[in-house]
Amino acid sequence: VGISIAGTHGKSTTTAMIASVLRDAGLSPSAVIGAELVEKGVSGWAGESELFVVESCEYQKNFLTLTPKHVVLTGIEADHFDFFHDLRETREAFAEFVSRLPSDGHLIIRGDCEATRIAAASSLSQIETFSLRDCTDWWAADLRPTSDGIRFRIFRGETFFTEVTLRVPGRHNVLNAVAAAAMCHHVGASAIAIREGLSDFRGTKRRFEVLGSWRGVTLIDDYAHHPTAVTATLRTAREQFPGRRLLCAFQPHQESRTRALLDDFAECFDAADEVFLAPIFTAREKCPEAAERTNAELADRLWARGTSIGFSMSSLDAFSDILQHDKPLAPLTWMNLGGPAQFFLEPRDQAELQKVVACCHDNGIPIHVLGSGSNLLVRDEGVSGAVIRLANASFAELTVEETTLRAGSGALLSQAISASVRAGLAGLEVLAGIPGTIGGAIRGNAGGRSGEISETARSVTAMTAKGEIVSRSGDDLSFGYRSSSITEPFVLEGTFQLRADDPDEITARMRKIWIMKKASQPLADQSAGCIFKNPRGESAGKLIDQAGLKGTRLGGAEISDRHANFIVTHDGCKSDDVQRLIDLVRSKIAEQFGVDLELEIQVW
Repeated sequence: VGISIAGTHGKSTTTAMIASVLRDAGLSPSAVIGAELVEKGVSGWAGESELFVVESCEYQKNFLTLTPKHVVLTGIEADHFDFFHDLRETREAFAEFVSRLPSDGHLIIRGDCEATRIAAASSLSQIETFSLRDCTDWWAADLRPTSDGIRFRIFRGETFFTEVTLRVPGRHNVLNAVAAAAMCHHVGASAIAIREGLSDFRGTKRRFEVLGSWRGVTLIDDYAHHPTAVTATLRTAREQFPGRRLLCAFQPHQESRTRALLDDFAECFDAADEVFLAPIFTAREKCPEAAERTNAELADRLWARGTSIGFSMSSLDAFSDILQHDKPLAPLTWMNLGGPAQFFLEPRDQAELQKVVACCHDNGIPIHVLGSGSNLLVRDEGVSGAVIRLANASFAELTVEETTLRAGSGALLSQAISASVRAGLAGLEVLAGIPGTIGGAIRGNAGGRSGEISETARSVTAMTAKGEIVSRSGDDLSFGYRSSSITEPFVLEGTFQLRADDPDEITARMRKIWIMKKASQPLADQSAGCIFKNPRGESAGKLIDQAGLKGTRLGGAEISDRHANFIVTHDGCKSDDVQRLIDLVRSKIAEQFGVDLELEIQVW
């Protein structure tokens, strides 16, 4: 008789509870658990009865290989984003799983989870619900934390069932215990046996496992890797150790999960006094550069929310002569807005840059690369981690060999254009009037009506998040609209294949481009250039104009009356004013035209 425990959260603990209670009740089940029992050091055993308790994993629909008679469904949330696209796909997999239960089987589900109720509707078995409220078949009340756990009463409907003193803490474990009690009751365990079995349960490893204490510091290990589980773990820590300082060392699990749930992750650490953010454990995903970017974004979200983020400082101290703390970033951006950088460094050469980058990687410090600040909005709260600017002259060298221009990433695009015109080389003049550095221009495929930088770019030298040097050219270097195939955080150098032409004719073409820009763009105002990318076949500025948003102002930020895809700033403007105006534009355009505008600028 198979008993499967499935769900996004709590299935290891619930499986262990059911298996332990049934074993202690003398029903001799076999068991396979996804974690080791603390008191036994095992994750399963062979019993003598027909009962078989097994934890069932939803990843890649693996649980469809099982044919249980009874199932506990602890809850359903979106997860495993490298396989399931969204909550609907996840829920449908669970629905398929429970639809296979026989009509004489039992399905115990969390009653206050909508996705679980929808999935359960596909089952023909007998269904009972559980929660911490009296609106379900099984529920708990009178929750009272103890020194090492929690005491509570279990009810079945309006009837008192038993009282339990769990030796594992947390409201989430009360839910697990109620589900376990319901299933154990259905397969023959008495209320007394359930009470004693749950009271003797000592938990599983890496589920709020207290590893020890030293000089007043208590160390707890927990496998929580989903925002819901992190919230529950930190809330439990607050309840068990009131008045204590709570430090959380967190390693995100999988880039896809972290990216999909960024907003939820940003909120789930509110109970912690300080968070130490480790590099993402990518597991089966092979995306180191994407993981670095996503981890940096998570750090930024936490920082913007006011969460204190801790990093190891011992290694960065080795760069004290180029390291600045709380460096104001507003003066380094065209919008002149935003807060400070937690750490700010300007390496003097490539070798020093490699050391800085390797140090940040080894210590889990997010990296942000600052160019000329022309295409950037920094949040008012500032930026967590390290902001690195390649402002030294060693990163801005320009050399011409016949019709090839080699440009360092720190050189301004305007400087590269001037160098090519002086050498009588055409190709880059189509970018006249576009601000920024060579590095940013290559990464974002800078361009306009007259052309893009991809038309002349032939090779790129870049640096990975570990400080490794890589080269891209040919099929390994591709471009799209305001994008490129470059995933490394640093562009170091680019080479451009140009063509010989008369300098006077090149200059004349540049002047024509400048005249057009001056006539259509608010070049005299303070802005970051175009805010949104143009949707396919559309003009973002035209859509914003058609929506009647030209001249709209929030605080010190205003949509330009000359070009609707520009936001200009006035005295007293805050970064938040610009962000609110961006949100307003996106909302109005989506509402009126069904178009989701994508940002062209970066927001830190």
